[in-house]
Amino acid sequence: MIFVPWTQSVTGSGAVTAFSAMQRPQTVSAEIDARLASWKVHEGDVVSAGHVLAELAEMRPEYIDPSMLARVKGQRDAAALKRDAARAQLATYDALVAALRRLGRAHLASADLKAVTAPKEIDESGRRLVAAEQQGVLAARLNLERIEALHAEGLRSTRDLELARRELAKAEGEVETKLLDTELKRANVLEKLGGLESDLLKAETELSKLARRGEQRFVRAPMDGKVVRLFGLGAGHVFKAGEAMAIVAPDTADQAVELFVSDDDAPLIAPGRPVRIQFAGWPALQMSGWPSVAVGTFAGRVAVVDASNDGRGRFRLLVRPDRAAEESGLDSSWPPSSRLRVGSQAVGWVLLDRVPIWFELWRRFNGFPLPCPRARRATRSPRSNEVRRPYRPAALGSGRRGHPFESFLEGVLSGHPDLKAAGAARDSADAVLLERSGAFDPTLNAKFNERLFNSSSAPGRPSEAKESEASLDFATRWGARASVAGKLARGDMKTPVSPTGRDGTLTYALGVPLLRGALSNPRQAAERKAELGVTVAQARYAERRLKILLGASEAWWKWAAAKRKLDIERELQTNAEFRMAAVSTRAARGDLPEMAAVEAEQELWLRRGRVARAERAMQQASLSLSNYLWTSGGEPAALPESDGARDDEAAEELLPEQASAAEVAALARRPEIRALEFTREAAKVDRSLARNSLLPQLDALWSEGEDRGAGGIGRVRRIGVELSVPLFFRSARGLSRQARFTIEGLDWAERALKLRVANEVRDAVSAVNADARRLAAARREAELARRLERAERAAFDLGDSTLFLVNQRERASAEALARVVDVLAEYRISRAALSAARADP
Repeated sequence: MIFVPWTQSVTGSGAVTAFSAMQRPQTVSAEIDARLASWKVHEGDVVSAGHVLAELAEMRPEYIDPSMLARVKGQRDAAALKRDAARAQLATYDALVAALRRLGRAHLASADLKAVTAPKEIDESGRRLVAAEQQGVLAARLNLERIEALHAEGLRSTRDLELARRELAKAEGEVETKLLDTELKRANVLEKLGGLESDLLKAETELSKLARRGEQRFVRAPMDGKVVRLFGLGAGHVFKAGEAMAIVAPDTADQAVELFVSDDDAPLIAPGRPVRIQFAGWPALQMSGWPSVAVGTFAGRVAVVDASNDGRGRFRLLVRPDRAAEESGLDSSWPPSSRLRVGSQAVGWVLLDRVPIWFELWRRFNGFPLPCPRARRATRSPRSNEVRRPYRPAALGSGRRGHPFESFLEGVLSGHPDLKAAGAARDSADAVLLERSGAFDPTLNAKFNERLFNSSSAPGRPSEAKESEASLDFATRWGARASVAGKLARGDMKTPVSPTGRDGTLTYALGVPLLRGALSNPRQAAERKAELGVTVAQARYAERRLKILLGASEAWWKWAAAKRKLDIERELQTNAEFRMAAVSTRAARGDLPEMAAVEAEQELWLRRGRVARAERAMQQASLSLSNYLWTSGGEPAALPESDGARDDEAAEELLPEQASAAEVAALARRPEIRALEFTREAAKVDRSLARNSLLPQLDALWSEGEDRGAGGIGRVRRIGVELSVPLFFRSARGLSRQARFTIEGLDWAERALKLRVANEVRDAVSAVNADARRLAAARREAELARRLERAERAAFDLGDSTLFLVNQRERASAEALARVVDVLAEYRISRAALSAARADP
């Protein structure tokens, strides 16, 4: 009988539902805050999708006004007219810019002059502007050609030739200035057009909202089905937006059962497992161990197992009918949906493995859970005592080999003291596992005694005894203890020590725990927790590694940005020194007023102060970077000569699917989540040990051997049972509760951690996209600032500008370049933060 097969099962309870979410009873809610005007249906009515269930009446004053729609339409039409006018103005400026650009490239032939004035999009004032610039350039060029001819004949001086050339350069510079001014006006119109289009979009949105609002007054059925329930007290009842108004149940044959099982049983269940279902209202007799003799139950298959619990330690299963069993005639079909309604209670038995009935009885008597495949252990190398780690964490920092930044990260990984300290903690966990595994090492024991004592049988006469004993003890992970022992005793022995034969006694002993200590015992639990501790330590090491690499990346790119900005400020200082020398010379000759030299010197000192400030920022960035500069031997390293970065690096935004993939990768690879999972497994080990401690101590002891030699008795044996029963089990119950609450706390902590990780990825993606857009804008701004600077400098050289304006243009250009450097550094840092958030390998 004890070898009869028994089918293990997991019991769950739940209710009947529909497998497809769209086929489940739907709650129809009010989309707006409104007052019920009338119901169009009654409970029990059959409706089709889109059928009007109720009509609502508006309550908000702005929607009650009947002229609201007409006013919004008028606002939309006005915004459209303004937009069209701005578009026309923008087209005019586009044509004017194109004409000025062609003028700048033209050689002033008569055909070219006609071509630049031809576009119809330019208004009369624009044509006059282009014509005036053409005449100025043409006059300056003709004057230069005339003076060059006279100079060649010796009729004009070199000074006159230089002045003519300057006038031509000045006229051409005015064309460039006009072009920049027109582009600026075009940009203003473009900005205005954006605002007008935004206003138009707002008006169209409001118009669509009003139209949608009118449609929302009619509550419609979401599907074909039957009206199950209507809420509300009748006409005049006020519904809030989102408040349930009715429930519509579809008539569907897509039946399923929603079962809930405990977290202890959930790991045993996988999709495809067979299930026996008992429905409320259908009498049944179920034998969980022998499903073939069940009566009144129905066959099903597990279709879905939830990946997370419901917050109360339960996991949800969705069970569908077993069509193969129904078609083969082995089981009857589920009751039709007209009788087996959604929400009917159900009990299910998920069928697991088949075992002998003696094993099932032994498991239940000891209170052991159903056997579950254990996670792969950390295995020992055959040639070493070190542990092979089953989990290799991800790393940050991948790219071109030999690149200065990559070489820097390699140095951080090989020599940073904090990372070496984290590695020591990880190796310490390996040592702890080695120490815990040592509890199961075989032990060799030996002792020798020689005694001289007063004889108990003849007081006053000395007695002598010699005793030698040796044993080899083995401890197993499932709680049994085995030993091989030899004992030799000679002489007069005192009670209770027993003498042996002349050749001693050789025995074999075995102790087996039947209840407490079987399969789960303190030494086995300590080893298992040490195994999990190794994996947790590896995850903590990976977490620390990611943080160090992220900090190193941030320090590197800030240092690179500070270096670039220092170069910009030094270039400005060099320009100021050159200009001061030139202006001082011209002021001494009388070509410029003395105040121009004072202004040039003031600008020089200003730029020297900016250089000093940039040097200080460079020193701070270098000191921050030096915290991460280490050699492989753990010694501080020198600053690198170059950062190897390119200022024209492309910045790309991330697509929505890339952002979603990054979030999934982070949840799968982040070491904090892995560490929390293994910490929870360690708590489950404590819970299993605590449950085992609730059992009485019942050990079976057996030993057998042979007492040999003269005076020996031959075969010796010992059989016994040891029983120990605590009266209250308060310690075991307390440990069990501690473990349970620890697991519950870790479940909640995991939810919070996953949300935090997902938000970190979303924030990093947002930062990358925003910095990419900012970088594009900053680069365009710097390009225009450079053009304005060159144009202003050319105008100053021709005497058509002031030193103050040149200085202002140069400062604006430098500040724009500095912004490009800062935004580029922030973009690189945000990319590094995204890599760290994803735990990229």
